Amino acid sequence: MDMDFVPLKGYEGIYSINRNGDIYSHDRIVSMKNGGRKTITGKILGRLMGSTGYPRVCLSKGIKRRYMNVHRLVAETFIENPNNFKEVNHKDENRANSHVSNLEWCDRLYNVRYGTGIKRLKESMRNNGRKIYQFTKDGSFVAEYRSIMDAVRTSSKTYSNCIRVYLAICRRVASSESFVSLEFRPGE
Repeated sequence: MDMDFVPLKGYEGIYSINRNGDIYSHDRIVSMKNGGRKTITGKILGRLMGSTGYPRVCLSKGIKRRYMNVHRLVAETFIENPNNFKEVNHKDENRANSHVSNLEWCDRLYNVRYGTGIKRLKESMRNNGRKIYQFTKDGSFVAEYRSIMDAVRTSSKTYSNCIRVYLAICRRVASSESFVSLEFRPGE
């Protein structure tokens, strides 16, 4: 295990990080909102699992807290980014492995296409457990499909059209639960 910690950029004197992604919180005294003071004892921070499946940590500076992805902190600290890429790729495709040797800066397209990315996307669309219902624009029922891939195979629609409609539906379902003139929609 790599135990050589270096100061975390923007949090110098508060947190340090090593090449494995362990984040050490330094001993310190902090001011609280109510005007009191609290002693923080140094320790390795525990990781939380974010909703995206990436390990995160909560960093505090003053009274402000930020939840940060561990792999991103490792990349920003230890990996040069001369092309100013915005994304960090996990070479072994394991989101929990935040060691510096497993990370690289990349663009969005490279990250999506990397390794088994396309295969996993197709597999999730095939096995997502959501039925797809096809309707005419006036709302009449046409057909039911086991998945979006089945809808593509048996209808005259292209894969990209089905995905575009499906994603539009997912956004609409999340915001208003209403459907307007869409040909495909997820079942219950």
